Amino acid sequence: MTQTSAMKAKVESSAVEKFVLSPDLKKAEAVSFLAERTGLTIGNPWQSSTVGRDIERLAAEIVISGNEDVRFIAHTELGNADEIHVFSTPSRRFPPPHAANSRHLMFDGLPSETYAVATPDFSVLSLTDSYICHFLEAPVIVAPDGRTVVRDYSSNYSGLLHFHPRRLADCTAQARYIDGIVVPIADDVQLANIFHWIIDWLPRLAFLGPGVRKRDIYVVTSPLTAKFQWETLRLCGVDEDRVVTVGNFEAIRARQLLVPSNLGEVVHPGFTAAPWVLSYLRSTLGLGALRQASVVPKAGDRIYVSRRDASHRRIGNEDELAARLARAGYREVALSSLPLVDQIATFTNADSVVGLHGAGLIHFAFTPERARLLEILPQSYAIPTLYLLAAGLDAEYLSYVTDLVIPGSHASFDDVAIDVADFTTRCQEFLA
Repeated sequence: MTQTSAMKAKVESSAVEKFVLSPDLKKAEAVSFLAERTGLTIGNPWQSSTVGRDIERLAAEIVISGNEDVRFIAHTELGNADEIHVFSTPSRRFPPPHAANSRHLMFDGLPSETYAVATPDFSVLSLTDSYICHFLEAPVIVAPDGRTVVRDYSSNYSGLLHFHPRRLADCTAQARYIDGIVVPIADDVQLANIFHWIIDWLPRLAFLGPGVRKRDIYVVTSPLTAKFQWETLRLCGVDEDRVVTVGNFEAIRARQLLVPSNLGEVVHPGFTAAPWVLSYLRSTLGLGALRQASVVPKAGDRIYVSRRDASHRRIGNEDELAARLARAGYREVALSSLPLVDQIATFTNADSVVGLHGAGLIHFAFTPERARLLEILPQSYAIPTLYLLAAGLDAEYLSYVTDLVIPGSHASFDDVAIDVADFTTRCQEFLA
């Protein structure tokens, strides 16, 4: 029995309670709401890689309360779909992450003995006269009938459709039509974070090659709120008039839809520093920035990436740290004060980079061979993306963990302080 059949069977059961989601709930909040009402224990509702299975478990306990006419099928069950395999990356063995002091807990999720990193394949699904809808700020791919969801090419949150009062049919009925080739790039993390934008979203255009500049190719994304998003799309060859933004509960109907295979997964080729992703970024953003930048990169540059201008995750005693790094030859760079092309160009000749865990360090992707990265990690929060990026570039990586944490509203917002004397002693070889 398919997931949809099992869920519809529940409609006939009077023993199962019917829950209707509030239209104001965000997708993760909706998952938590259903878990609370059913009494089931689930994982992190923001964890895209596991939330799909959690929603299936919840759905088995709840009567369908919305979008009763919607069905979910795999792309192989569609008659008008063609899956094209584009990129593969063999499993690679990375060097273990070196720690100047204690090992951060974030590394516990990596293969601790071999550090063999597996990268998902990248495929594209070609559909004719079909829809891309952003439902609960998550991408949902819909067949030409306007009510059949392509489960394996949609967000892992798409199962919430059966409990949401907003009708998918209304979204598709009001869809804008584009008489061209449409490529969606927005995933579940729809926020203006430059790290996720560059490493996750933009590489979804790599399969197009030079064809990205064709006038009948359009890029669909959630509303763009930051200047760097428009700038990077231009560097990738997408003019502003071929960027189509889709808001929440809005849809696009396309003559041809080319859907990347990883819209519903956080762990994808960019996250694991696939060589084809890094090559694409360096050949588009990297070379494009060097042609347009106003700064002249300095060979052998040493830079310290400051977060003084950030709203959170700042260093309370940054003046003391910056002064010590300056004596070791590091110049302080505040990325927000620079145009995007100058930000990228600044890293192209930097052979040594120091910075607190943060999105701006994505520009390490543009450093020369054998560059080095010293990442300062708050003990309360970090993810291993910068280690994986450095390892994918065959760069030297060193972490320094600080337990001097100043709690914010969330662990990812915590400010920190640095024991500069301890930092200097433990990182002495790197700073030399």
